[in-house]
Amino acid sequence: MTPRELESLQQRFIDGRLDEESCREFVALLKEDPEILESYCQYAQLDADLQHLSSGTALEVSPAGTPTISRLARSHEKRRVRRIALLTSAAALVVLLLTLSAIFLKRPATPPASFTEGPDTVFSLVHPEKSEISPK
Repeated sequence: MTPRELESLQQRFIDGRLDEESCREFVALLKEDPEILESYCQYAQLDADLQHLSSGTALEVSPAGTPTISRLARSHEKRRVRRIALLTSAAALVVLLLTLSAIFLKRPATPPASFTEGPDTVFSLVHPEKSEISPK
């Protein structure tokens, strides 16, 4: 049996997609060959770990020194927390800059289209009487 066929058989056994006869043959194969049994146990552990990871929980099942699902989950959680903290800090910085710009960037004292008149100057505004625009 090739490694690929063995892997396919293990997948179908774990997923419950083997018929009764094939299931009995696979169990007999597990009882006969310790290497196939060890391979199946590793595959079953991986499947269980992935199910725990996808459900949001993780278990420490591997011996010390090897990466476990829970370590991977913790590192993912740390990255997520860092990302949230960075985004929160950036949002706070934007709000702070907008507030400071509103406080310190004042409007000019005179409007941009204003004019001042000198001493003894007389001026008047002329516009058509039927115009809807009134001088202010």
